[in-house]
Amino acid sequence: MEPNGKLYLDFKRKKSGETYVSKQYFKLPLQVFPANYPEEDGTAFVYLLNPSSGMLENDLFDIRFQLADTAGAVITTPSSNKIYRSNGGDTRQEMTVHVAEGCVLEYLPEHNVPYRNSKFFQKSVFYIEKRGILFTWDIVMPGRLARGECFDFSIYRSDISLYYDGELKLRESIRLLPEEVDPHNVAMMGEYDIFATAYLIAEEIPDVLLEKLRTYMKTVGNIYGGASMPDEHVLIIKVLFQSPLHMQEILWQIWDIVRKNMLNKSAFRIRKY
Repeated sequence: MEPNGKLYLDFKRKKSGETYVSKQYFKLPLQVFPANYPEEDGTAFVYLLNPSSGMLENDLFDIRFQLADTAGAVITTPSSNKIYRSNGGDTRQEMTVHVAEGCVLEYLPEHNVPYRNSKFFQKSVFYIEKRGILFTWDIVMPGRLARGECFDFSIYRSDISLYYDGELKLRESIRLLPEEVDPHNVAMMGEYDIFATAYLIAEEIPDVLLEKLRTYMKTVGNIYGGASMPDEHVLIIKVLFQSPLHMQEILWQIWDIVRKNMLNKSAFRIRKY
């Protein structure tokens, strides 16, 4: 099936230290804003856009990022990704990312919101070369909470593969079929409705970062979270939320802790629309 939405971005760094988009291609409904520079070190900040505000039945989005020449980029979306209801067909998104040696990618998309009767399949593959750094997350709402939707979608599946220095370090699959298994059962999400998973992959991950993340999550109420390192190059953070009220602030704090310990700089506030 030919993708109806495409977005390909290549990043490189100038001699001045500023990262720029060296190649860009997109096919509506996906598009991208020009890079801007909120930080003095020349890290490029980019918004990905979908003017239709979400994904329809039979949509297939193909998204690819490539960083080279010690480029640094922060990529996000201005609003949630709405997965509209299906009459039988699937909605799919495929992402492929290459981070070369010495490059840093922070990919921080807003949450996915699967509507009632929607069918969503997401596949993300990240290739990180030695001494490259990736920090990213995947956040899922149970539906349109204001309309009383809570796990009313048909299926939500997200598969992620992380490669470091040519070796597969992590493969994880989230598969929710609410009609078959209640996500609120005690073996899954219990009393919580929203879940977020963040991934950090790097050459060296200091032990103090793991402890700081665990300490922070112990101080926050109405969440259930944890952090672990299944491999010396991979750190995983998982958080369950009862409501979206303080979700953005908590995720920002997690990003800030990761940045301070990995990049020696603070997180900045991202404007959303």
